[in-house]
Amino acid sequence: IRDCLSVLAEGTNLDRYMSKLSSVTSVVAFESIVKPSISSQLEAFSNTSNGLAGIVVLVHSCLQSKASKQSALRLLDVAIESFDTSPNVNDAISCIIPTLSLLTHPEKDIRESIIRLHDSFQSLGNNSRKDDTSEIVSHISKNVADKTSFMRSSLLMDGSNALPHLLSQIILASDAPGSVREFLIEKCKECALIGGAGFSISGSRAAAVVLSALEKCGESVISLQKRWDGAGKNLFEKFLSVGNDCESDDIGLSKLRDCVVL
Repeated sequence: IRDCLSVLAEGTNLDRYMSKLSSVTSVVAFESIVKPSISSQLEAFSNTSNGLAGIVVLVHSCLQSKASKQSALRLLDVAIESFDTSPNVNDAISCIIPTLSLLTHPEKDIRESIIRLHDSFQSLGNNSRKDDTSEIVSHISKNVADKTSFMRSSLLMDGSNALPHLLSQIILASDAPGSVREFLIEKCKECALIGGAGFSISGSRAAAVVLSALEKCGESVISLQKRWDGAGKNLFEKFLSVGNDCESDDIGLSKLRDCVVL
């Protein structure tokens, strides 16, 4: 715990260490030491070197390959509590792609926590900031968290197969489907390239899941040309520019590369 807390204080590689920190076995240690430390540092995360801010770092931590179920659930609980206390539009925007990808997580409890987080996000539609982006986020989250929709039970029972259907519904049910398409594609690109310096490991995993699901939506919902123009071309160029420096052995990066190239 001491070593992880020192990393937390430094504000570097937070998404890699956060899952380790929150996986402490002792409930007392988590509640009395870890959770308060995480909560008190959320605002400071906006200055991290990899560009992750606020609750976004908590969600990205859940995407780490070694993140346990217990760790992810704890971090998502902190994220929900933090957002409900102090809603932040930019945090919600940055969380859209990672949270959509986590709807395919093999653990039902984690998928359920993600739906709860989107239940909080949908309140942005009532926010004083009435711009197109916040309206799109609210629209997406309403479709994810709708308790009356058959999609909710589908997501809880089989998130991987349900995600393409959810994305199709999100796009087609919108009053401005073109804007929603552009938003989803653009945010996939931004998620994969957090910070602008190179690929984000956790962000690439999330982007690969959502881009793959968008492909399964079909050409009539979102065409290959739009996916290429909005994200594929830039991601392909970034893969070429980083060359051997890219951590190609990471499964998330490999899947993202396949989405872009194949």
